[in-house]
Amino acid sequence: MLRRTSMLFRPMVRGLSTAAALPEKPPVPLFGIAGRYTNALYCAAAKNGDLLKVESDLGALAGILQTSKAIKAFTMDPGVSRSEKAKLLVGSLGDAGACNTTKNMVAVLCESGRMKELPTVMKMYATLMSAAKGEVSALITSSHELEEAQMESIRSQIAEISVFACGRRLRELSDGGRNSLI
Repeated sequence: MLRRTSMLFRPMVRGLSTAAALPEKPPVPLFGIAGRYTNALYCAAAKNGDLLKVESDLGALAGILQTSKAIKAFTMDPGVSRSEKAKLLVGSLGDAGACNTTKNMVAVLCESGRMKELPTVMKMYATLMSAAKGEVSALITSSHELEEAQMESIRSQIAEISVFACGRRLRELSDGGRNSLI
């Protein structure tokens, strides 16, 4: 009897992973045109099990758009036909190894004339994924440069509060100046 019961639960134990622990519905409500596209992208990615892959694809795409002015100009150029834009961008994403969910989202944005929403969709998706992973952000602003010991003290206090209050963890970023986004 015990052996048969353990066989029933074995597939459930093996099926757990980081992606499976993420919620299937968007954890934060988003609004506006970009919010609707982002919610649809999140739901499609969750359904296909591509949440983390879409996140990495969009991160790579954001990096390319920031570094290449020519590609950014192409994506925003109203003189290029929507279908031509979609064909070129989806082909490039396919060559780069992007998942079908990411390629489909870019195709929909191109063909519906909403490429100007792409940067906002990418930021909103990052926000959804951060919330889904249980990450918390805090912006520390100081009138003078903080020493490393002071920053470490702030980090530990915020980490203690956030874990105690809501079971979330910190994600650290920096804007390169006196502000530090923890």
